[in-house]
Amino acid sequence: MGLDICHAKPTLKISSRLEFFTVEELSGNPDYVKKYSHLLTDVEVGDDFKIVKALYFIDVATQRKRMNEHFVNDFENCKVYFDLESVIKASNYLKALDGESQSELEEEFKRNFIDNFIEGESIFYISW
Repeated sequence: MGLDICHAKPTLKISSRLEFFTVEELSGNPDYVKKYSHLLTDVEVGDDFKIVKALYFIDVATQRKRMNEHFVNDFENCKVYFDLESVIKASNYLKALDGESQSELEEEFKRNFIDNFIEGESIFYISW
């Protein structure tokens, strides 16, 4: 499983390497889309180069794997989470890799995902 977890915040498009979320992907929180409507931009997506509105993001933190097998049962693939409660819930599934310290992983997750998560600005995104 190629599990990736990301803590991101919206930004202006300052580089072609930036990731983005389409308005459709953010539709679970219309107030969020409205708040950042001034940053929406047209983006070509898909093989047919369809133009959609999107919001670019910078990564605040990323994590590859390091979650136990139950994580995928309680979180959705490719879903955007807007609340700190979901991030805190995710921290309960942390599982250090062999040779890593569980307590260090937990502290790093707290520092990178929980302590600086700002509701109404931050996004927690999971994909596998």
